[in-house]
Amino acid sequence: MEPQVEGCPTALLWDVDGTLAETELAGHRLAFNRAFAEAGLPWHWDLELYLRLLSISGGRERMRVYLRDVEGEEPAPQRLEALQAAKQQHYSALVAGGELVLRPGVERLMQAAAAAGLPQVIVTTSGRTAVQALQNQHFDLIVLDLVLENGSAFAISDFANYRRPAAQVMFVTNTSFFSDGSIFKHCSNACAYVQSATPPEDIAMMVTHYAARV
Repeated sequence: MEPQVEGCPTALLWDVDGTLAETELAGHRLAFNRAFAEAGLPWHWDLELYLRLLSISGGRERMRVYLRDVEGEEPAPQRLEALQAAKQQHYSALVAGGELVLRPGVERLMQAAAAAGLPQVIVTTSGRTAVQALQNQHFDLIVLDLVLENGSAFAISDFANYRRPAAQVMFVTNTSFFSDGSIFKHCSNACAYVQSATPPEDIAMMVTHYAARV
């Protein structure tokens, strides 16, 4: 194993939403507004309003709170799901249409990291953003929440296995699901399963270890 030079990074960890690109203000916000317009709703989330709404975690929950506030009652689950599905379709169309671009310097940093042999890692709780990142970039390791905001962690693992066969998946969770180790039977590219209460420095060491093995 090559000796590590003090102060030099051993891996490059990427968050997805808001890090690789301005996905919130220039992506999700526009998708919400297009979904509202498509449904004939007179709502428009401008920058000021959306920045306030970002204090609410998760797009579906963000919409639920907003609808409750403007209409004075809890929205029906079916209506909420329909709006969320429409919003996701509009977001995918934004990405496919090239309306979202990498932030300045991101591509250069990725290329420099790859040229230097520095492992690159996705850290995400969103199935949608993981898929979008895997479609367009190379990553050595995915740190994935077992219980995703949207989508299935197993589906992301399978997609990664198809799209980036060498990439490994490190599952993080605050549940007891698959604590018997059976997750390694379900996901051939799983390399680790850790509780979210694990100290960050320990998770960082594991990330460095597994990413370096790719």
